[in-house]
Amino acid sequence: MESKQETVLQNEISAIRREMNHISIIHEFAKHARLQRQLNKIQEELKRRGTFLFRMDAIYFQIRI
Repeated sequence: MESKQETVLQNEISAIRREMNHISIIHEFAKHARLQRQLNKIQEELKRRGTFLFRMDAIYFQIRI
């Protein structure tokens, strides 16, 4: 069972991934890199908590040009 904080972190991950899917990595590299760092930080926190879900959906890895 996830704690409230873990649910909040999962929701933040989803929001960041959605935002990353709507920007161009080529035209907005700095913004994309900042979001990627935020995503990595949250994922590391969840790993430390032992609840990180290893979902590798194709939509998370789309690069918009």
